[in-house]
Amino acid sequence: MDVVLDSSSLNHLLRSPRKRRGGGQEEFECSIDPFINSGKLRLALDPARALVDEWRQTCDSEAVQVLITQWEANNGIFVVDAAGKISPADTKTLKSLGFNDTCDKLVVRIALVTDDRIIVSEDSDFWDPKTKANRGNKNAPVARLLREAMEITVLGLAILIRKLDQG
Repeated sequence: MDVVLDSSSLNHLLRSPRKRRGGGQEEFECSIDPFINSGKLRLALDPARALVDEWRQTCDSEAVQVLITQWEANNGIFVVDAAGKISPADTKTLKSLGFNDTCDKLVVRIALVTDDRIIVSEDSDFWDPKTKANRGNKNAPVARLLREAMEITVLGLAILIRKLDQG
């Protein structure tokens, strides 16, 4: 399964990573590593790796670098050829819903060009920026627009892991 992991999800994964030493280097383990290591999960990045820059700004920069190195070594990261484009009509609708963050739009643009079109986020902006209580609700306005207009599914980490466990 190919997904785009936003910085809020990575931050959530790094809240309590297991640290270990491997070959003289520090390594981190998080809950998605078994799926990456088995080839069930790959993370999509944009060609300029701006999403990685966002991960570094939002999360522990050192931990992000260690994870990226580990994930790349296990073929868990791939770079899309070019990020997709959000139509002007969808851009306008997203803006009216309060979905304004540039990096969040980048996540959507990356998801547009992946085969599975899945965004993994713990950020309420991907469901309903105006009502945080709607986080995880697949029928919240932003999640519904992404699904219906762009064929993008938004999942929380727990749902992603459950899906990967089942398949």
